[in-house]
Amino acid sequence: MASAYGWAGVTLGVLLILGTLVASLRWMLKRGEDRQAYLDEIERLKRERAEVEAKLRAAIAALEVVRATSRDSASGLPSDLGVQSRQKPVRGTLGQPPHRPETPA
Repeated sequence: MASAYGWAGVTLGVLLILGTLVASLRWMLKRGEDRQAYLDEIERLKRERAEVEAKLRAAIAALEVVRATSRDSASGLPSDLGVQSRQKPVRGTLGQPPHRPETPA
């Protein structure tokens, strides 16, 4: 009778060890899958960033081409800088607003 309980205890111990081993393996596989998904997401984000940076470089180059072709003939500066040509201001007498031509409404 004592030996029957002994074998049952050994069998139960072996089953417990096997169950623990299976659970540990499943946990490690799940963790590996999660890590791989994380690494795949990082790689996807890097590719997207590289694509966006390439588009940005292309847009900057196109803007430079536009700016280079739209230079002011007098100053040689790009016309989009907001630089106005130097004209003498209209000087009125003190206390009077400057004369502005009326525009039809």
